Amino acid sequence: MKRLERIQAILIVLQSRTLVRAEDLAERLGVSVRTIYRDLRSLEESGVPIAAEAGVGYSLIKGFTLPPVHLTADEAEHLLLAEKLLAATADESTQQLVSGAMDKIRAVLHSEDRTSVEYLEHRLLVQPTPHGSPVEHNVIPTILRALRTSRRVRITYFSNSTQTTSERLIEPLGLAHYAQHWHVLAWCVGKAGYRDFRADRISAVSLTDSQFVPSRHPLPADLMEQRQFHEQEEPLDVVLDVHESVVPMLTDIRRTYGFLREDPLQHHWQRMYFRSTYPQYFLRYIIGFGATIRVISPQRFREALADYASSVEKHHRDIVVQSS
Repeated sequence: MKRLERIQAILIVLQSRTLVRAEDLAERLGVSVRTIYRDLRSLEESGVPIAAEAGVGYSLIKGFTLPPVHLTADEAEHLLLAEKLLAATADESTQQLVSGAMDKIRAVLHSEDRTSVEYLEHRLLVQPTPHGSPVEHNVIPTILRALRTSRRVRITYFSNSTQTTSERLIEPLGLAHYAQHWHVLAWCVGKAGYRDFRADRISAVSLTDSQFVPSRHPLPADLMEQRQFHEQEEPLDVVLDVHESVVPMLTDIRRTYGFLREDPLQHHWQRMYFRSTYPQYFLRYIIGFGATIRVISPQRFREALADYASSVEKHHRDIVVQSS
């Protein structure tokens, strides 16, 4: 990236953030912090009013504005791709909001860029996931408003592990999309613990007037990394030997089932360690891999898997097919 392009990129980031650290700018633009300092000084010398707070970061002086920045064709095309992805994974209300935002973006594009985006629009296809139920129309917008205003939310939630529906008062901390579903990461007031709520299992949601302090809680990425969600089942340490032919198939479910680490073994096998907060679901998942996965420990998990496999076999052997 040329220096002029880099300085322009810094200015755009300053316009789009309340506060920016020099270290974050350096990482984003692939240069040294010293280079960022020089570029910031150049912006100040050109008349851009930049406020600096030692040890905190940089910001534009309040009230300072610049003319709108036009998107490049590449940027507009990638936003179109994001719109398609959201349309396949989010609720109807979110889809409508995103489509409205894209219409505004199209309106300010140069004519040739707008033509390019319209051409691509009919050539990008993202199929909705076949798993799970659709998210209720107002769940994601309500959670986003709660995140923006730090307000508690009441939800009606169906717990798959206990097969019960309950009313919860939660402090939303973030939204996450993994394992083909949207999840609301939150502090559950009634349970006094962190919870991971599948968005498609929330049947009702309402914003309250009660506020909370987000800084008292970890960030969503830290919650996911530390596995701080307390589930209905106690975490279970599981050790598996996995044949190398199916290791690539386990990539997407590692986070879901508490993957810890893996060690290579001889003869095309690999040992994988999990701390699963969903042992019953984990058991039903790995049974589909047959003899390519071996449960090393704990013994009770191995026995539960064998019992489950036997019950499935018996069930299908005992089925009597009625002739039509």
